[in-house]
Amino acid sequence: MSATHVALLRGINVGGHNRLPMARLREIAADAGFIDVRTYIQSGNLVASTDLEPEVTGEVLAVAIREATGLRIPIVIRTAQQWADVIAANPFPDAPD
Repeated sequence: MSATHVALLRGINVGGHNRLPMARLREIAADAGFIDVRTYIQSGNLVASTDLEPEVTGEVLAVAIREATGLRIPIVIRTAQQWADVIAANPFPDAPD
């Protein structure tokens, strides 16, 4: 059964370093077997569904990126539920957006 995972790629498209266009990132993730792949602007943030366990998802994506681009990118993975829990625990709920 597929689950939605949030992948936060560290150091992508910062100051001209580790350039990875989001269209290419989506392509790499889809080629690695992820489905419903979406990205947000040039942030290096990716949301996708997979049958993989969260502990494996980051490594699979990191290897796919390294094989496709040569970039070694640290990746933090959170499940959709973990992400919802982070949002719910916001210590500044009244702060402006």
